[in-house]
Amino acid sequence: ATAVKVDTQYTGDVGGSGSGVPVEVAAMRACDPAGPLVINVVKLFSTADAGAFLAFGRVLSGTVRAGSSARVLGERYSADD
Repeated sequence: ATAVKVDTQYTGDVGGSGSGVPVEVAAMRACDPAGPLVINVVKLFSTADAGAFLAFGRVLSGTVRAGSSARVLGERYSADD
C-alpha cells in the first residue's frame, strides 16, 4: 500500500530516463525503517504557547521515536532545504 501511495502522491523526483531511483523514493516504497526519515504530515497542531507544532502523519520510511524533532517542508521544497 505504501508503494502505491508514493507512486500516486509523491511529487518529488522519482528517477527515470536512465537515472537511478533516488534513495528516499526507494526507502519510501519499501517502508524501510533504516532509510531516511520521511513522514507524510497530514495535520499540524500548534502548542498552547504557539512556540512549536505537534504533527500527525504517516511514517513512510525511517524511524521516529517519542521526543524526536523533524523539519516540515512544504510541497515545493528542494533538496537544498
